[in-house]
Amino acid sequence: MFKRTVIDLCLGIVGLAWIAGGVFLSDARAESKEGTRIVKQMSVVSIIDPIPGHAAHQMAMVLPPVKGQTYRGVVTYTASKPVEVVVFHEYHAEKEPGKEHGGVLTGPIDGRPYAISVMQFSNNVAATNSATVTFTGNAVALHTLSGEKFSATLSVNAVQDSNTP
Repeated sequence: MFKRTVIDLCLGIVGLAWIAGGVFLSDARAESKEGTRIVKQMSVVSIIDPIPGHAAHQMAMVLPPVKGQTYRGVVTYTASKPVEVVVFHEYHAEKEPGKEHGGVLTGPIDGRPYAISVMQFSNNVAATNSATVTFTGNAVALHTLSGEKFSATLSVNAVQDSNTP
């Protein structure tokens, strides 16, 4: 009896909703000792990449940055064009090892600097129409260098944690 009630409650939480600018098929959040569990199924349409110097690219944010929070999880997607998965990391210039070692790719989101990881796929493929990618970072997006607008449907299962212990 209890098990069936929990299942019914979970199914009620993961209801269908339609949101302008993208389609949320489902969105569930649950608090636990390990952080906030986020489970989403959604469809997105890309926009011009808002990071300065990247206006020739397209991007669709999957998990937006939340100050002081880190995501860890997995995303599976299918896209209308080959895309990369991009993971953003809060960038702390004061911890930079020195210019003689080279720099990392960075860009601001909402005025805060982020280091940018462009994920590679198997067989050294830079972009693909579908993939499953594990990630840890402060934000996750789909991205393309081609500048062609794209759409994608995806599922993400992640935990959102505080950056401070």
